[in-house]
Amino acid sequence: MELLWRITAQANGEYHFFNHILDASGKQWGQKDGVSLAPRDWRPGGPILSTFSISLAADAPPGSYWLRTGMYRYPEIQNVSVLDVAGNPAGDTLLLGPFDVTGGNP
Repeated sequence: MELLWRITAQANGEYHFFNHILDASGKQWGQKDGVSLAPRDWRPGGPILSTFSISLAADAPPGSYWLRTGMYRYPEIQNVSVLDVAGNPAGDTLLLGPFDVTGGNP
């Protein structure tokens, strides 16, 4: 998964991303967390491309899945707001999909 994001303010701590693969009922079938950038490297502007390899559980059945992604402050594990196009808080996660799995891991 490639996530294109933009820095809107200087970092004052460490931030990580979370990525969860969910089925239609919300059951989690995969997860990958990762560090964003070292705080010293944050500069307002962008865009920045972060890449994550997320494995679907081997026993995941064929069907439709969604990717829930977001950012959190570490080590507090406090989610960061997602901003809409006007710069207003619009929640703390993005839900992307669906994508279909017909057999085996994608």
